[in-house]
Amino acid sequence: MKRKDLTRCAQEIATTLHDASYDDWATKSYPLTYEHEFEGKSVQVEIQLLEKKENYLQLLVSVYNGGLSAYNPPGILAIISNEQSSSAAPRQFES
Repeated sequence: MKRKDLTRCAQEIATTLHDASYDDWATKSYPLTYEHEFEGKSVQVEIQLLEKKENYLQLLVSVYNGGLSAYNPPGILAIISNEQSSSAAPRQFES
């Protein structure tokens, strides 16, 4: 799987993070790791808490499928707002 496909997978996962509330994400233990199927292939997902403030959370979604992608996985930054009315869109994060 190419890097651009992994990035697209991370973007899709980051977008779904907004389906859960701030309170749901604020109470989880990080990092979260799990296996996810994307376009018929298995990938590893890691969600890290970068910043926890009273009004928002910054989460980093990284996706890799083994090999070299595990050393520098593509990541997407998701900001989860504590206010239901204002949610920021996920942003791509490259190191």
